[in-house]
Amino acid sequence: MSRLSRLSWARGLEVARARLFRRGRTPGLRTAKTVLAAVAAFAIASWLDTSAQPILAPLTALLVVQLTMYETLTHGWERIVSVAAGVAVAATFASVVGLTWWSLGAVVAVSLVAGRLLRLGPHLPEVPITAMLVLAVGGAESAAAARVVETLIGAAVGVLVNLVIAPPLYIQPASAAISELAERMSGYARELATALRGEWSRTAADQFLGRARDLGAEVARADRGLARTERSARLNPRGRLARQAQPRLRGTLTGLEHAQIGLRNLARALLDRTYFVPTEAAGQAYSEPVRAALADVLDEVAAAVAAVAPVAGSGARTGSE
Repeated sequence: MSRLSRLSWARGLEVARARLFRRGRTPGLRTAKTVLAAVAAFAIASWLDTSAQPILAPLTALLVVQLTMYETLTHGWERIVSVAAGVAVAATFASVVGLTWWSLGAVVAVSLVAGRLLRLGPHLPEVPITAMLVLAVGGAESAAAARVVETLIGAAVGVLVNLVIAPPLYIQPASAAISELAERMSGYARELATALRGEWSRTAADQFLGRARDLGAEVARADRGLARTERSARLNPRGRLARQAQPRLRGTLTGLEHAQIGLRNLARALLDRTYFVPTEAAGQAYSEPVRAALADVLDEVAAAVAAVAPVAGSGARTGSE
C-alpha cells in the first residue's frame, strides 16, 4: 500500500469516527424535554377534561419543544395561530353548510390562503387539517373550543419546560465543530506537503482536490452550528455567555473559511497543471524544488491552522452547553 493510500485510509477512519462521536453534545437532552412536555400537557388537559381524548395537547407540546428558546416560542405562536385560523374557517362554513365534497374543497382552499396570508410557513398545513377536523364534527363549538384550549395547553407546557430545564446555548458544540475543522484542515495541509515531497501524480492531485472540496462541507457544518449558538442566545436568560463567545468563534470560522478556499484553489491549480503535460509526465508538472518549497509553505500553514484549534475549543470552558 502506497503512502498516499495509507494516508487516505487513515483519513477515512478519522472522518467516520468523528461522525459517530461528535464532541460537545448532551445526549438525550431534547428527547427527555420533549417526553416530559408531552406527558405533562396530556395530564393537564385530562385534568381539565378538555375532551375525551386530549391528544392534541401532547402533540402540540411535542412540536413546540425546539432546540432553542427562540425557536420554541416561534413554533408555539405559529401553531396557536394556525389552529385558531382553522377553527375560524371551519366555524364559518359549518354555520352555512355541512361536510360535503365541495365544502371540503372550499374549506381546504380558504384555509391554505389564510395560512399563506398569515405567513405560517411550515405550519401552513395545520390550518386546513384543523378546519377539516372541526367541520367533520359539524363545527360544534365544543369541539372547536377543545382544539383551541388543548393547543394553548400544549404550547404553554412546551415553552415552560424549555424554560425551566436550562435552555442550552450550544456554545460547546459550535466550539468543537470549529476546533475539529481546524484540526482536519491542518492535517490536510500536512498530508499535501508530504505528498508533494514524494511521488506526485495526476491521481494524487485529483484526490487532494476532492478532499479540499470536502472541507467546504465541514465549513458549512461548523457555520450551521455557530448559527444555532447565535439563535440560542435570543430570549435566553443565560444568553450573555453565547454573546460573549460569538465574536471569537465567528472570527475564527471566517479565517478558516478563507484558508479552506485558498487550499482548494491551490489543489485545483496543482491538478490543472498536470493536464499541460503528457499523462506519463504528470509527476513532473512541477519540478522537485518547486514542490519542496510549496511543501515547506504548507507545513507553516498547517502549524498556523493547528494553533487555531485550542482557541476555538476554549468555548467549552465559557459555557456548559
